[in-house]
Amino acid sequence: MARVKRSVHSRKGRRDIMERAQGFKASRSRRLRAAHEQVMNAMQDAYRDRRTRKGTSGACGLPASTPLPGRTAPPTPASWPT
Repeated sequence: MARVKRSVHSRKGRRDIMERAQGFKASRSRRLRAAHEQVMNAMQDAYRDRRTRKGTSGACGLPASTPLPGRTAPPTPASWPT
């Protein structure tokens, strides 16, 4: 069986983690293990918060499909001038 050499892919994975960890404090941006843990937590938070943000429209707390106060609904074919 052929020998498997994974150096390039291993380094690429480590580099990706370290690039995503830029801006974190102390060892969380310098050491691979701490950076990996922090990046995984950050990705979970980002996933959760994207879902949370989709659920509301701005600060007024209305569902995203509800038009905001002061804005008119888009015209419908029945209201178009003939």
